Amino acid sequence: MASMRAISASAMLLWLGWGVVFPDVSPVTSTSKVYFADLNGDGLLDLAHGDNFIIRIYLNQGTAAAPLFTDYAYDFTNTLEYQRPCPAFCDIDLDGDMDFFFGISIGTIVYYRNDGSAGSPAWTLVNSGEPWDSFGGINDTDPMNSLNFVDFDGDGDQDITFNVVNGEMRYYSNRDLETDGYLDGQGVTWQRIPYLTPFYMAGGDGGKHNWVDEDGDGDFDCLIGYAEYGLSIRRNNGGPTFHQNYTWESVAYHDDVTGSFPSPFFDDFDGDGFLDIHYTSNLGYLRFLPGLTRAEPEDQDTLVPPLGADDLAVESCDPDGLTLSWPKIVDAPGGAYRSGVKFYELHRGSGGPGFPLTAGTLLWRHFMLPHYPDYLPEVANGDKLAADVGHFYYRDEAPPAGESPCYRLRVVDFAGNAATTAGIEAYLTGDLNLDRSLDGLDLSLLAGFLSGNPVAAFTAPAARADLDGDGQVSAADLAALLLELTL
Repeated sequence: MASMRAISASAMLLWLGWGVVFPDVSPVTSTSKVYFADLNGDGLLDLAHGDNFIIRIYLNQGTAAAPLFTDYAYDFTNTLEYQRPCPAFCDIDLDGDMDFFFGISIGTIVYYRNDGSAGSPAWTLVNSGEPWDSFGGINDTDPMNSLNFVDFDGDGDQDITFNVVNGEMRYYSNRDLETDGYLDGQGVTWQRIPYLTPFYMAGGDGGKHNWVDEDGDGDFDCLIGYAEYGLSIRRNNGGPTFHQNYTWESVAYHDDVTGSFPSPFFDDFDGDGFLDIHYTSNLGYLRFLPGLTRAEPEDQDTLVPPLGADDLAVESCDPDGLTLSWPKIVDAPGGAYRSGVKFYELHRGSGGPGFPLTAGTLLWRHFMLPHYPDYLPEVANGDKLAADVGHFYYRDEAPPAGESPCYRLRVVDFAGNAATTAGIEAYLTGDLNLDRSLDGLDLSLLAGFLSGNPVAAFTAPAARADLDGDGQVSAADLAALLLELTL
């Protein structure tokens, strides 16, 4: 069967003369919608396809450059309610696997929580999509036509956007960060944003939208498939956190998309640093067009992300953990660097700041697009991320006891270029027993050290007792520690 499908795909390709077509995803009609995410941890984007009363998930059995969707692995059916479903994936609870959502024609959202893992999904129904049981309490008066998760307000979490059948857009802000100050997937609530939104209309009746940083300037633009044919873009001229300055523009590849009612999905599927598209249309196929934003056939971005060696910093250190910060990397408009950040990786190790980065040192991998799950190993214990206009902040609530942990940051872009900071060691000067607090025990240890008595609990290097920074440990440091404790 696989061979027959490969032959049929090749025949279709020769017939069309360009592009790549996958006829196995069926049926594809004017009501089809597509959404992609890495569902089984192999680094390839898998497919959810919705059509009239049909919603199916296909695992990518090909490669990044030559994706292949031959058989669906999951099928969700409910002929009473799931008319024209619009699927979407998002790791909404930040547990490291992709949860599944789809909007339906009565204006509500069905939610399946992933109780499996990043490599083996197992979805459990949480919200049925009945008017009294819709995800986030979202219950619109109009049928949903396309559903997306995107950080449209730039605070680091994934918000919800959808457009209804007449083309009007709806926006719901994720309040995870506002609940407790961190992006931890706990206590997520939603707030409708009815005014001062990015834009109001999405391609007229039957249009379908998808978000991506199309121009590589660090904020999300919106690509829209017209009901008639082709694509347009709502370009974000504001910034990652200012989402009220959009212009309606055409794109050079407007006519590359054939057929009417296209459902577009943009990403760098093949990992070359340039945007590709999968789309369906009324012509009955799922088509893949690579390199839409490539200016020349040999065009490649070899510049590494602009990350300074000392950009990782320790913001605070206390007995309950410590907080680190690093700057968001945003492509400057008109600048040379244009690949865009795919993910940030924070590593924690021992043996000094120059420790090697391995799978065992990985503490957090945070993706900027919601198509990949964040990586959250058990050692993270809290997995708390915060964001502001220019920085991310990570709260490590389980650093190893009795030592000063070391951290390094690695940033990887969509072209595969990477940059890494130098290692930093997190400690408090004067914390002589490495419990991340300055207290009477440290005072006693320092007094014993200065008196020449052996102090077994003095576990920090002697230089950590140099509180006044004069290069030596003396009675002046004892006085400085005493003053610190009395303030």
